[in-house]
Order: sequence, then C-alpha cells, then structure tokens
Amino acid sequence: DVEFGICDIAGNIQELFGYSRSEILTKSGAIWKDILHREDRARLMRRVRTLWRVPKEFSEEFRVVNKINGQIHWVVARVVPLFSSSGTLDGWEGIAVDITPRRVAQDALVLQSKRVAALYSVSKALQFDLDPAVVMLKGLRSLIDATNSDCGLCLTYDRENDEIELSAAEGLSEGYVRGVEGKINAATLVREVLVSGEAIKLDNIQKDPRAISRVAEVEGLRSTIIAPLKFENFVIGVLVLFCH
Repeated sequence: DVEFGICDIAGNIQELFGYSRSEILTKSGAIWKDILHREDRARLMRRVRTLWRVPKEFSEEFRVVNKINGQIHWVVARVVPLFSSSGTLDGWEGIAVDITPRRVAQDALVLQSKRVAALYSVSKALQFDLDPAVVMLKGLRSLIDATNSDCGLCLTYDRENDEIELSAAEGLSEGYVRGVEGKINAATLVREVLVSGEAIKLDNIQKDPRAISRVAEVEGLRSTIIAPLKFENFVIGVLVLFCH
C-alpha cells in the first residue's frame, strides 16, 4: 500500500523469511521490523521516507533474516509506484530476488583482496623500515582493515624475563592504552594465549572474568580475537583485534 504495508505477496516466502503468506499479510507493514537485518533497517527506512515525498522507481540490495533458522539472505528489490488515474499515489509494486550466492562470493573476494593488501603492506614495511615497532604498527593497521575490525593492539613477549610489552596500538584511546599498560603482565587472557599458542575468540570481552573488563567497557569493546604471534614454533607476542 502507500505506506509499504504488504497487501499481497507470492513466491518462495517461507524459505526467505520463515513466515507463511498469511502471517505476512496479517502483520502487513509491521513485518519489516522482523525480517529486515538490523544493520540495513535504518538505511531502508530513510529511503522509504524520501520516497513518500517524491514517489519514484527504486532498487536496493539489503539483507533479510529468516525467523525460523536465523539464516541471512541478501536480496535485490526493485519497486515501482502505482498511481491512480488522477495521478495520486495508490501504492507500490515490487519484486525481490535472492542474490545470496553472488554476495557471498563478492564478500569473499573483497576479504581476500584485503588480506593480500595487508601482506603487501607488511612486506613493504620490512623492506624499508627495520624498526620493529613501526613494522608492527603498519602490520596491525593492515590486519585491522583486512578483518573489518575496529581497533587492536600488538604485544611482544620477552621469554627470558617473562615480560609482556605493548608494542603497537591502533584505534584505541589514550585512556585505554594507559589503563591496560600497567596490567598487561597480569592479564589472564594474554597469558593463556602465550602458554597455549592457541587463539581465543570472545563474543563480548566485557563479560569475560579473565579480561580487564572495566577498561574494555569504558572503551566500548565487545567482540575480540586474541591470537598468538609465532616465529619458528615460539610464541613471541600476541595480536588482539576488537570490534565495538
């Protein structure tokens, strides 16, 4: 209808949305909040508000979420306005096509390109700058970009003196860096990775009792990967990547 409430729908509805035709028609416009991916919802709502003022044909790529299995599908939708004989807007008609395989392949290609760029950046740093701190910072920046992380840090480990040192940080506030510098050697998570040589992934570092949770909370850090840096089977440091 005029306000994007769904009056009729056909096609492979159950597989995409996890709703039956009758459920979608009953919910009408309220269904969008349930099926649109939260990261795309605000953008699409802004677009719709613009179209209410100036109705015109449009197309968008966005994600929908299946309510039964939680699976995310990418769709491309093309929508055209329907006008009455007097020229007033009567509603909208659209078609959506599942393009998930194409988007998955596209995203994989982008990620692979970022990884290659990261390796190239590190190799350039090694050629032109032998200062370990500079090399580590350049490598950290490249890895943050390649993994779509928000920020991170690199720690080096002096095995002989059993000391951990913060060697590089990117995207983190000075307050956070100061907050962790004095606590690094006692950091349980970092020690676990140094000993085991295995990476640790956390959905929310703020809720892990092994973490320096207070500074993580202030900084707004959540999803975290803590990975060992190895050379000839020895762990020589730790790489930590964060997402907000």
